[in-house]
Order: sequence, then C-alpha cells, then structure tokens
Amino acid sequence: MVRTVRLVRLASLLAVIAACGSESASAPPVLHGAHVCSLTQGAQLTYDVTWEDTRQVIRVRVDGGDRRDFGEEKRVPFVFAYGTPGGVDHATTKSIFAQSATGPHQLISDFAPFVLHYTPPIRLLPASFSFGDTWAWDGKLGWRGQTHASPATVTVDGAETLTLATGDVDAVHTIENHPAHKLEVHRWFAVGMGLVQITVFENGKEVARAVATAR
Repeated sequence: MVRTVRLVRLASLLAVIAACGSESASAPPVLHGAHVCSLTQGAQLTYDVTWEDTRQVIRVRVDGGDRRDFGEEKRVPFVFAYGTPGGVDHATTKSIFAQSATGPHQLISDFAPFVLHYTPPIRLLPASFSFGDTWAWDGKLGWRGQTHASPATVTVDGAETLTLATGDVDAVHTIENHPAHKLEVHRWFAVGMGLVQITVFENGKEVARAVATAR
C-alpha cells in the first residue's frame, strides 16, 4: 500500500508529544485525544476530496451541536461539522462527532460523495493514548449506501509528517481496519487543526481521500 507521507523525524515526533502534554520525556509518551482531534467551534478547514474518478473542494466548518446520552454517559456534547462544496452557497454535508469522556468519537464522516456512518459512534482516539495503542469497535458500518455489521480495530500507528499545500504538519496517524469488508480507513490528526487527511482503502486499493489544503 503506497503512502504519500514520510516518517517523522525524531525532533518533530517529540514536538507532537510535547504539544499534547506528555508528562516526561523519559516516560512512555501519553497524548490526549481531545487535543489532537480538535473540534473547536468555528474552526474551518478546506479539503481537496477525491472519490474514485471524481474530485471536488469542500469547505468544512465546526458549527453547533446538541447533547445526547451516549452509552452510560448522559448529555454528551455532539458536535456538527458542515461541509460546503466549491461553487455552492450552502452546506450539503454534515459530519457528527461525540465529545465523550473516553475520547472523541464519530457518528458520521461526510465528505460526500463518500460517507462513513458508524452505529454506535466509533472512537477516533482515546482520552489518553500512546503510539501503538489498539482498541476494538463492534457495530454497523454504513458505506456505499449499504449498512452491515463490521467489527473493526483502530490502531495508533505513530506520528508522521504530511506535506500539505500550506506546508509540512506533524500528525498522529491511525488505522481503522474492517477485515470482514477488506476496508481500511487511515486518518491523520494534527494538533490544533484536527483531521488533516482521511484515506479509504478497499481491497487494498485507494478509493477515497480528503486532504486539508487551507484553514
């Protein structure tokens, strides 16, 4: 599987850890999901979105939300991120995140024309985590207009440097693996920016990608 990123240098890796609040340079690096997966109200990013043979630009803005019961937690903040394609004057996509005490989760990842819908919401990152951590998710995945049971694992693969249109950014890379459907979802989160890239592989082939190009 070809990647468009290069492994981060040690100095950059330590910078990511320090920015996320590691307590000691000698201790195992502990990062914080809410810091890495930023969901600040009013935050905006523009993405270059590719789906199979189509391509478009979407401007995404974190704007509003509500509170819902989530597992054993009551009135958990759910955050909405609306996407407006280039040439359109109103939002046509809506991603939904849950700001759980156990870490940021996602209910819908909407970069139409490609959409991922998780029931229940999938954990993007734990509240506190280290590189190499893995957790399981057991639920139904909506993909290509169909919904199926699709148990998955999510692994914090490490830190990498992404080369974006705005320059190089250090990011935390996670891999979400759905073996029953031969589907992998790779995400990169940058401190203070949130999701800067998502790439979907199906049967080992890249079929969808959204890359941040501007703030």
